[in-house]
Amino acid sequence: MKSLYQFGELEIHKDYLLANKSRLYFREPLKMNHRVIALLDISYNPIGLGNSLVIHAEYGVTLAVQTTRQLINEIHNWNGVGFTVARVVASLFSIKHLPAALGYVSYMPMTGGSRKSVDWIAAHHIESYSQEDGYAHFTTVQGHRIRLSFPRGNLKKRIHDVCMMSEFMVNVARRFMAVGLIDVNPLGNVGILREFEDCNCLLHRTIVRKIIQVEPIYNQIINYLLNHIGIEEPEAASLITFYSQNLNRLKRNY
Repeated sequence: MKSLYQFGELEIHKDYLLANKSRLYFREPLKMNHRVIALLDISYNPIGLGNSLVIHAEYGVTLAVQTTRQLINEIHNWNGVGFTVARVVASLFSIKHLPAALGYVSYMPMTGGSRKSVDWIAAHHIESYSQEDGYAHFTTVQGHRIRLSFPRGNLKKRIHDVCMMSEFMVNVARRFMAVGLIDVNPLGNVGILREFEDCNCLLHRTIVRKIIQVEPIYNQIINYLLNHIGIEEPEAASLITFYSQNLNRLKRNY
């Protein structure tokens, strides 16, 4: 499908889009999937029924009824797991700003906590980036230029963490599928998500590149899920052990 993107080579940002609302499209309902490039929160200053601006690879810049929080939470309708896998992986790396990530698709929150309506950028659509005077500047693989507010933090470090999570997920998937003689490769351009594959930081050395067997990762996922499904004390420890043992029995053919 030919892109309907309507702003050419301009660097677009929220204030500019709000001032040029007559050029925006309106698509209802708008479904969240990997073709979304960015989500911009305007719930504090909605345009008609629109609570967010969606920059889409095919549909251009579109108004959406949903807030950015609602849209990002709808990603489970597309990938089946939502934030579940990302939560497990983020816990391994102690990453504070939780992205909506699965393999080579990753949405990074720009400000605040990911539980609020904030701006999101798709790392898999980004070709290059820079940080200056409280703003993040992005150029997409399609050649679109976007400016988003980024008042605090180190943009390169944040992107490194998102890329590292993506790399870890892909490495686990490759290790798991290799057991079944299946290879795992990206289906196309994945933007900046492979930028840090040669990084030699401590986390890359000690976690990302130390995936030897799938079973310990499987056990970590099971333990994380069991510890977050609301089992209350005083039975929590014994019940978690019981359920973990039963799940592990599924590995064997009794």
